[in-house]
Amino acid sequence: FGALAHANLVPNAQVLAFSPQSTLDPKRVPWDTRWGWASKLDWSGPQADAAKTQFPASTTIIFDPFDEDDVKHINRLKTREAKLFKAPFMGHGPDRHLSPSDALESCIELALRGELTEERFHKIRRDRRSVPKFQHDLIRICLDRNKPKLARAAAERAIQIQNSKKLKALLAEIESL
Repeated sequence: FGALAHANLVPNAQVLAFSPQSTLDPKRVPWDTRWGWASKLDWSGPQADAAKTQFPASTTIIFDPFDEDDVKHINRLKTREAKLFKAPFMGHGPDRHLSPSDALESCIELALRGELTEERFHKIRRDRRSVPKFQHDLIRICLDRNKPKLARAAAERAIQIQNSKKLKALLAEIESL
C-alpha cells in the first residue's frame, strides 16, 4: 500500500508492489475486511487512497488474478502506466510464494532495473513449482473450490517432486473425502 500511495511524492520512483491495496479505508473498500485494527485508523489524509495516485511508468504490480479482493483493488488503481504481472494461485501475498527460492530476489532485481518481462516472470513462476508452500497452497485451493480430483492429482505430483509427510497427510485427507 505505502509504495503505491506515496509513489508520486518521490521523484523518479521505482515502485514494486505485491498484492496491492488501494486503501485500507473501510468506507472506500467495504468489501475488504482483511485488515482488522488497521482499518480502524484514520484514512482521511491525502495519501490514504492510492487510487488517487498517478504512478510513474516504472511501477510494477504483481497480483493474483484469482484473488477477488486484490483484483477489486487493482480495478480501483490508475494502472494504465504500470506493468501488471499476474501470479495465479499465489493468493494475497505472492511475495511469500516467491521468497523460499531465489525467485523473489530475481523479481525485485529485474523490476528495479526495468527488465522484468512477461517471459521472465513466467519462468520465475514456473520455477517455484518445486517450493513446498506453493504445492500445499495449490492443493488447498483445489479443495476450497471443491475440485477433489484435481487436488488429488496435484498432491500426487507434488509428492513425486518432494516426498514430504505434510503432502502425504494432505493426500490421505483428500482420499478420505
